[in-house]
Parts: sequence; structure tokens; C-alpha cells
Amino acid sequence: MPGSVFRYDGNAYGRLTAVVEKVTERSLSVELTERIIRKLDLKRTGPNPRRIPGPRPPGVAPDRTFEQSGLDYRTIEGPLAMGYRRSEAGSMAPMPHPTYLFAAAGLVASAPDVARFSIALDQGRLLKPGTL
Repeated sequence: MPGSVFRYDGNAYGRLTAVVEKVTERSLSVELTERIIRKLDLKRTGPNPRRIPGPRPPGVAPDRTFEQSGLDYRTIEGPLAMGYRRSEAGSMAPMPHPTYLFAAAGLVASAPDVARFSIALDQGRLLKPGTL
């Protein structure tokens, strides 16, 4: 029955990265930083600045990194909370968040910044009609 089950597909949102970058001719991190983070003065929001050892996932370009955003690493990295997931044995284990940025993942934010973003979104302060 329609509306009786919720299903999220992060891959579908992830494909929006290519759309944004093609239309704007700039990386997603630069677009997010200029259009949202700086516009709303979100001091503790940005691409995840932590580094996870190992190679990047296939297809993730090096320009989708924290450095590309031009934000201050110190204001975001220090207060980051660690994610956790249940291990196969049933205990809780640390879970590193993605350090690459695409439209479905990789952005970190403080609770007050999320609230500020939500209010701005509700008030229509983020996008002008006819813009991306």
C-alpha cells in the first residue's frame, strides 16, 4: 500500500553530486560552502575533516575533500562525535564516517547548525527562484 513503507536510497541522492557539479561547474564542497555554510554562518558545519586510512572509494575525485571547502579545520574537527554501530558480536564499535563528500554523505554539523539550516530552509532563505 503506498505510504505504508519508508525506503531510503542513498545512491539516488549520491547521483545528485554529478548534477550539481555539471550545472555549476564547481565541486560540491565549494557549492555547499558558498551557498549554504557561509551564507547561514554555520560555524561547525562542513565536509568531514577526519581522515580514514586507506584508498578512496572508486569514482571519488580528490576535489571532494575538506580542503576544497576552504573552511577552518579546527572549528569543525575538535567537537566531532564518533559514530557507533553494532558489531557482529553484538557489542557497539566505533564507526568512522565517510571523509569524502557527495550529496548523500560526508557532511558533518553541530545540532545548533542543523537547527539554523532547518529554520532557513523553512523560511525559504536558501535558494532564489530559478536557481540551483
